[in-house]
Amino acid sequence: MAADLNLEQITIVVTDSGLGGMSVAAELAAKLRALRAFRRVRIVFFNSSFSKDSGYNRLEKHGDKLRIFNHALESMHGKYAPNLILIACNTLSILFPETAFARKKLVPVIGIVEAGANLIAEKLRSEPESRVILFGTQTTIDAGTHKRALIDAGLEANRIIQQACPMLESVIEEDVESEQTRCMISEFVRKALAKPGAHSDPFFASLNCTHYGYAMNFWRSAFIQQHRVPSDILNPNSRMLAFLDSPELANRFSESIIEMEVVSRVEIRHRTIGSICKLLRHISPIAHAALHQYQFNVNLFEIE
Repeated sequence: MAADLNLEQITIVVTDSGLGGMSVAAELAAKLRALRAFRRVRIVFFNSSFSKDSGYNRLEKHGDKLRIFNHALESMHGKYAPNLILIACNTLSILFPETAFARKKLVPVIGIVEAGANLIAEKLRSEPESRVILFGTQTTIDAGTHKRALIDAGLEANRIIQQACPMLESVIEEDVESEQTRCMISEFVRKALAKPGAHSDPFFASLNCTHYGYAMNFWRSAFIQQHRVPSDILNPNSRMLAFLDSPELANRFSESIIEMEVVSRVEIRHRTIGSICKLLRHISPIAHAALHQYQFNVNLFEIE
């Protein structure tokens, strides 16, 4: 189902299982303000995290992941009536097609997995001898969705190396500049480069979790420490917004009024807000302010 972009006013919900997708929401706000495609835009960043003590990647039962995320999707639709939902989370994008909400086809939904796979495929085709190292959460890597999409696109399986990074997204969200973040990234890069097939150049590194791009400097440093420099470190977040690249959308109005709110059923620590806001400020002051003023609502969606 394609989104209707011929509207004067539009509501877009951006969701993630944490705050990694705030980078997508911030870029969306900045892009729409410059594009002037709509008279008024309401952006809702909906944190689909369900517990401060757990997360989707910690749940053992696949059915529990689907049930909880389905509750979140129903709440997004019921509370905000979006014209479009952006799932700015690889884990949740992989879960989405299996949810009951997806089968209803109530609203257009764009997931980040397809955007990431398309970006990787373009890069691999641009350098026919290259390989890619896919970094992602345990759920993302276990699902193998990116790898299957690349193989379906005609790319050889031996050009794709996968590296799970358990709990890295949580550590980044806690404090992106911490020593723990640096050490974990360094260790995951070391492990990835030790895998069969990862010894040859050229290669790309793909960050298939929206949190990972916040720590881009640590990723670059980790590769330098291993004396291996990728041709590029791919961050699919921007590619997710390619649906706005149509020339017909530009300058439809003299200005766009952009409103953003951040909602969460789990309390967000001040330290976390400060850490992420430092990175959002230069992208979008609107997103920066919205995160500082986030709405904490324990009844945002059900989990049972």
